[in-house]
Amino acid sequence: MAMPAAEPARGRFLPRLRDIVSPRPGRAAFAVRIALICTLTVLVAEINGIPEIALAAYIVFFMNTVDRTRSVLAATLFLLLTNVLIGTLILVAGQVLDWPPLRLLAMAGFSVALLFLASASRLKPLAPIIAMILVYALDAIGRLPGAELATRALLYAWLLIALPSAVTLVVNLLIGPAPVPLARQGMATALRDTAKLLRQSNPDTRARLQAQRGQGSAAVLALLHVAGLGKEAPVGTLVALRAAAGTTEALLMLGLAIDASEGVPDAWKHGAAERLDGMAAILAAGSHPVDITAVAFDTQCANMPVALLQDFNALLVQFATDASDGANAPPAASSGFLAADAWTNPAHVRHALKVTAAAMLCYLFYSATEWQGIHTSLITCYMVALGSTAETTEKLLLRITGAVAGAIVGLALIVWVLPGQDDIGGLLALVAGAAFIGGWIVASGPRVGYIGFQFSFAVFLCVIQGAAPAFDLAVARDRIVGILIGNAVVYLMFAHVWPVSIAGTIDSASAALLRQLVRLARMPADITLLKALAAVRAQAQAIAHQLEVAGLEPRRLRKPAAWFTQHQQVLREAAAAEQHLLLEPAAAEACVQQLQQLADALDHSPSGDAIDTPGAARHAN
Repeated sequence: MAMPAAEPARGRFLPRLRDIVSPRPGRAAFAVRIALICTLTVLVAEINGIPEIALAAYIVFFMNTVDRTRSVLAATLFLLLTNVLIGTLILVAGQVLDWPPLRLLAMAGFSVALLFLASASRLKPLAPIIAMILVYALDAIGRLPGAELATRALLYAWLLIALPSAVTLVVNLLIGPAPVPLARQGMATALRDTAKLLRQSNPDTRARLQAQRGQGSAAVLALLHVAGLGKEAPVGTLVALRAAAGTTEALLMLGLAIDASEGVPDAWKHGAAERLDGMAAILAAGSHPVDITAVAFDTQCANMPVALLQDFNALLVQFATDASDGANAPPAASSGFLAADAWTNPAHVRHALKVTAAAMLCYLFYSATEWQGIHTSLITCYMVALGSTAETTEKLLLRITGAVAGAIVGLALIVWVLPGQDDIGGLLALVAGAAFIGGWIVASGPRVGYIGFQFSFAVFLCVIQGAAPAFDLAVARDRIVGILIGNAVVYLMFAHVWPVSIAGTIDSASAALLRQLVRLARMPADITLLKALAAVRAQAQAIAHQLEVAGLEPRRLRKPAAWFTQHQQVLREAAAAEQHLLLEPAAAEACVQQLQQLADALDHSPSGDAIDTPGAARHAN
């Protein structure tokens, strides 16, 4: 039942490798859809002679998610925003065409404005891609003589977004999965895995359930939220499924606790597993379970964790019932288009300036050296930048891993496969294969998903060199070198110019976690408490991952070892409090004061000062 501590460096690789290779429901379907959209995009682009086809195929990854609703929405927003901005660019192009300093200023201006929106608005997923397209279009204008060719370059820049957007819309409307069935599928998978663990305790099943607990029900709730926006199901159905999502998470938590407890009869475990399998079958069939009966047990049996079994039965009986899940939650802050601190927090402007400076340095370098083949360095700058130095470094390392792997595969294809291809069919098969692998990795989650993005892009850059199969190793080499240069420039910029530590985010999140546990300790012991307690694990897992990422900060920015020890202690205290609330909710007040003191200490002590406290673990014991 322990919450995760910060992962040691030697333990990072194997979990991420498991994330890459392990199958998940819907993962193959998503990869096939990505491969189909990329292949059709390349086919249409090749037939019509559109330049930078690899970039058009790469943009597909940013438009598509597991469900069709968000994919269609993203593609539509991409298209609408690009229409507006390309129209603006047409007005600007005539003024900057023949004057390089003014063109450079226009590139920087568009970049800063869009990257500010990427940091301080709801356009975060889209704005960096659009900024990259516009800046690259202005770069292309500067290399072409004459207004007619410049206009054609802007048309091609528009097509880089319009073509993958159109293909994404068509494919998702035809075969994209709706969000509600995906949400049901996610809950059914969790219930089946819990049933499997109850039937037979197994380390692999337990590890898989622990990983699901770390992810929480956020993905399912996001799908249901999107379904509500699109009115894809009746309101009553969505309310029931939202309640079921929280109950599923709580059942998973209790299943793990029951598996770790002694004294639970095998007959009860098998009966509970039958209930869960039946509920999963109902969800998979397109409905939601109602009128589930409790699994009977003898309360007189010695050493039986009666409270756990009673809680489990209570959740079964009220599986899809809205038991006022949000009644005790603090009101959610209203969110508009811009972040609340958009005009007061200098970090947003600094982020935009840093990324723009990195991109402009790359642009000036390959322009001054006339090494146009490394223009991918400019593109890379917009792909790897995140809010903090540590997060950017993690993303950079993942993308370098993907780029190197993709370069090896791409160069191997150039040497041994492409020379034997004489039509577009062979090229499309290679594109489909690279896109499928990239889509499979992207679907594994944010811990390794960036590897998939960069792997596919690197392969595309190597094998897509024109309107027919080509195998120029110099082109592939230059493009990969550009990716590595862009990564290096972004790292240097984020490590030395206005570096942003992730420590403040971790401090706030740790204090919020402790205060959430204090609030839960004062709630009545019912299924509302169980659902809220189950959701705490995802918060703890996020903090543990942030602690791991914090270790990637440059030495002069990184917090001392005492700071890491302090937050690992917070996770241990939270784990002890969770178990205490789960097993003895009536005596939960015993740990409230200790948790509150920890939260106050986090708020008032400088980062890095260890907190010397006896710990809630002693209360739990």
